[in-house]
Amino acid sequence: MIHHLSPAEWRLIAPAMVGHSYRQLVGFGLVAAARMRATVETVGVFDGDRYVGLATVRIKRLPFRSGGVAYVSGGPLISGDGSPDDLRLTLQALADEYVQRRKLVLRILPPVEWALEQWHCEPVFASLGFRVARGVRPYRTIMVDLTEDEAAIRSRLHPKWRNCLSSAEREGLRVRVSTDDEDLARFGELHRELMARKGFNVDLDVDAYRCMQRMSDAEERLEVRLVEQEGVPLAGHVSSALGQSKVYLFGASTPEGNRRKASYLLQWDALTAARSRGMKWYDLGGIDPDENEGVYRFKARMNGIDVTAPGPFELLPDGGRAWVTRAAERIYRAFRRRERR
Repeated sequence: MIHHLSPAEWRLIAPAMVGHSYRQLVGFGLVAAARMRATVETVGVFDGDRYVGLATVRIKRLPFRSGGVAYVSGGPLISGDGSPDDLRLTLQALADEYVQRRKLVLRILPPVEWALEQWHCEPVFASLGFRVARGVRPYRTIMVDLTEDEAAIRSRLHPKWRNCLSSAEREGLRVRVSTDDEDLARFGELHRELMARKGFNVDLDVDAYRCMQRMSDAEERLEVRLVEQEGVPLAGHVSSALGQSKVYLFGASTPEGNRRKASYLLQWDALTAARSRGMKWYDLGGIDPDENEGVYRFKARMNGIDVTAPGPFELLPDGGRAWVTRAAERIYRAFRRRERR
């Protein structure tokens, strides 16, 4: 059975669940839902007196009564032992609520950590009627294993990457770490300059994450790293450190920062800080070798594990409603793409 949770209840339970990350924060759900003109619900699943699963669910109703989609990104979160039985109970409860009762398409993108831990979740999804979603790109990233000692991690870096890091260290650059909104705003200016210079855009910009930051408790807040010269940022790095993994979200550098290899120092500082906190993985934040070869090469040369999250999976309501929902969703996506131009 689904239980709707308050933000306070969510924050009390979520940190102990497998797969906890910024994608399942209450604030991120609200920000992402606002972008897609959706609503968000934070729900839990009980087995007796024990929570077995949690999910932040974004619900997008499509026009003309054509149905809608219930979307879980980076979830559901499963209780500490991560048993298939707990996963099955959680998925069944989500399916009963959103597919059977509300007649929505239920689409789930599980945490990438499931693939690293070799959780064989596909049979559980298949047993409940889920299938791999068509036309939805899976989350592919590079994960650096932080359980080895620092010297071993550094020795595994590609020689060119390691040389650039050494060069940055010889420059005497200093990294300043902050969770303040003011510093996130300063990074945002740096990132906007980079986007204008390189001619690209992002779905959720730094200002959206600033909104999330203002809704987050202290332990949920994003980390901002800045390399500065006389108070002026040369390069910056934004990451989230929750659960087992630190996730790289944004990076930006000025031409002078590029010359001094500041981005290499920032990545290494974030990685070693996560390791010192006992975190297991450093998630380099997604890769696309075809569309963004340069960024892919930078991340790949850290010589982590190239891994793709399971799914995405979806479960469709019975009858013709699923076909109508799919058609309406395609039309809506095309309209939104034109609207953003």
